[in-house]
Amino acid sequence: MVINALGHFSSDSKIQEERRDQQADATYLNWKTEELNKENEKKEVKEEKKHSRQASERKTKTPAFEEDMSDSSSESEEEEESTDRRQEQNSDLPSEYWQIQKLVKYLKGGNQTATVIALCAMRDFNLGQETCQLAIRDVGV
Repeated sequence: MVINALGHFSSDSKIQEERRDQQADATYLNWKTEELNKENEKKEVKEEKKHSRQASERKTKTPAFEEDMSDSSSESEEEEESTDRRQEQNSDLPSEYWQIQKLVKYLKGGNQTATVIALCAMRDFNLGQETCQLAIRDVGV
C-alpha cells in the first residue's frame, strides 16, 4: 500500500494503472498536438500560395477593354467610362488617399481600440478635400 497524490491509500496495481492512464493521455496529447501542427502548416501553405497568386495576378493584370458593338446598353458604357476614369485617377492619387483608405478599413473591421486610433488619426487629414472624400467613398462605408 502506498499513499497517492490525493492522499489516498492505493495498491501497487492501482498506481501502475494510473501511470498507464497518464502515459496514454500524454501520448494522445502529443499525437493531437502533432495533428494540429500539421493542419496549421497546411493552412499556412495554402494562404501563402493564395497570397502569392494574388500578388502575381495584380502584377500581370492589365485592364481589359472590350468593345461592345451593340448600342443597346448605354449604362454599361457609362460604367466602363467611370471605371476607366477611376483607373486613370488611381495612378495620380496622393498618399493621403491610400492612408485614409487604410484608416477607414480599420473603422469598418477593427475592434474598439483600432477604431478610436483610426478616428484620431483621421483628424490629421482635411476630410473636406475631394480626394479624402473619394477615398472614403471608394472603400464603401
